[in-house]
Amino acid sequence: MAAAAGERLGPVCSLTDDSAESGGTTGERFAAGALAAPSASTVPVEAGSQQASAQVTLVYALEQRAGRSH
Repeated sequence: MAAAAGERLGPVCSLTDDSAESGGTTGERFAAGALAAPSASTVPVEAGSQQASAQVTLVYALEQRAGRSH
């Protein structure tokens, strides 16, 4: 968008990470299963799904140009 406006990006002003995870704690279930006795011959697989999403907001300054009065 900056290029389309004839501008160039300057330094990053801020970065916000509002990531979220839903669908349970599969990692915890896996960790508990990993501690099972070595003699166990089968690995239980739990039905279902897991969904993860991430939202990141990155705000840049615009480079200063000669002649710009902002």
